[in-house]
Amino acid sequence: MKSKTQRGFSLVELIVVIIIVGIISVLAIPRWFGDTNTLSSETDRLVNTILYIQEMAVSNGKTAYLTIDGTANSYTGYLTESGSDTEIFSAVTIDSSITIASSTIEFDGLYAKTINIAGYTINLVASSNTNVIDIDSNGLLTTEYIRP
Repeated sequence: MKSKTQRGFSLVELIVVIIIVGIISVLAIPRWFGDTNTLSSETDRLVNTILYIQEMAVSNGKTAYLTIDGTANSYTGYLTESGSDTEIFSAVTIDSSITIASSTIEFDGLYAKTINIAGYTINLVASSNTNVIDIDSNGLLTTEYIRP
């Protein structure tokens, strides 16, 4: 009697391959979209920090400002009165995959309006994605998420 050769894969082999593909996809997919998630979370953290600086300005009745250091990818908050600065928090580091320009954002201690009449625009850039934080002269924030 002639033995038949079977072609194809067994059920066990197919299940093992499906499990391996599932594990790889669970590990790889978040890395493809990681820049967008990191950029969004850093933008949200910076917006909350700006709101905190405004709150500190009004609650203390002093000018408060946030300095953004683009070369060190960090920002620091200060309260100031009569030329004397008090650090609220120091050097919060932004993720290294994000680029941000250096600037100083000042708020008055009465209404938390910006000292700069034109307001401020902050761009956070990662890969080809950009998040824009606009602060108008009244201290109101808007955030725009630009995707290619």
